[in-house]
Amino acid sequence: MTEHTSDMLPEFHMQHPDDAVYALIAHLVVVLETYDNEDIATAYRNVANILGETEATRILHVMCQVMHVDYLELMQECQAITSRHLSPRLLLHMAVLPVPYVAEQLEVDQYWAAQLLDQFRKHFTIDPPILWLKSFLNITEQERLRYSKEKEDLLMGRAITGTPKDTAEYRRATQYHHKRHELKPPGAPD
Repeated sequence: MTEHTSDMLPEFHMQHPDDAVYALIAHLVVVLETYDNEDIATAYRNVANILGETEATRILHVMCQVMHVDYLELMQECQAITSRHLSPRLLLHMAVLPVPYVAEQLEVDQYWAAQLLDQFRKHFTIDPPILWLKSFLNITEQERLRYSKEKEDLLMGRAITGTPKDTAEYRRATQYHHKRHELKPPGAPD
């Protein structure tokens, strides 16, 4: 068994969903639960602080991956509505906050904003937004726990258990084993 060290952490992050995405989504849930409909401006500022361009793109990528939605197809369908480049940040803002307010703040035509939201709803069940985000977190609970354990093991210098081996030597040995069993005549000993 190969020992994994913390210098492999960037590679680990490349192969696993970023737990920061789940933390951001949980933070969005808290913001949406605590804002009063009267205080939409504060909620908008808090959501805007959470959803930077990079964070929104990563969140939407992970959501699409988990929910088996083609990210590029979603973005192309939404861009076809406006004939402009669209930001995942805009889509997520409209998904979690009232469309008229978001359209006004981001200076987007309300008709196009409503059309974009309808297109987004074809891929995700976002009504009400808090339940949508909470259900996403519930769906990913097992994956998040496994990911956190593996990350901790990696940081502590322990071997990660339960992950598939993906080394050239392992693949060669596996291929040899399969080829050997394919070539032997039926009933021949191993």
